[in-house]
Amino acid sequence: NYDYWPRWDSTSHQQVWEGHLKQAWTGGLRLLVMSAVSFEPLCDMSLNKKYGCSDMEAVDRQVAATFAFAANNPTWVEVALSAAQARQIVASGKLAIVLAIEASNVFGDTSRTVCDWMDEYYAKGIRSIQPVHQLNNRFAGVGPFHLIFQIFQHLADNVVTDNVNVDFEY
Repeated sequence: NYDYWPRWDSTSHQQVWEGHLKQAWTGGLRLLVMSAVSFEPLCDMSLNKKYGCSDMEAVDRQVAATFAFAANNPTWVEVALSAAQARQIVASGKLAIVLAIEASNVFGDTSRTVCDWMDEYYAKGIRSIQPVHQLNNRFAGVGPFHLIFQIFQHLADNVVTDNVNVDFEY
């Protein structure tokens, strides 16, 4: 019985059960973008924390878990590190997983350059980045779609004093 998980309306995490994913693969799914998603303010409010709330630490855990999942299911899953590799994985009949990041505080440590962060996460297998998620950050602003995110943005605007505009070439 799946009354409580997975749920379409969960705001605390994305979710997929291995059995459902394998069923989708059996039915023809061959490419999946796995977005490592995190939202620090929501984590900060959680009462039952197993880990810290840093967005990038959460991303690292999710990426590591995806590689572990692929390693534990080599007959039908593989992480794709290029478009050519994704095509090869799909052609072999396996599920190609492309790794992505979506976090409000992506590359949060401003003492490092954006290029350094991008190089690090490219080396970890990330091939897509959504640099803005739920809150305005140093890269851009968001269009809050729910009142709770408007409240979080209001709180962030009244606490954060070091918004930094980023100008870089890569």
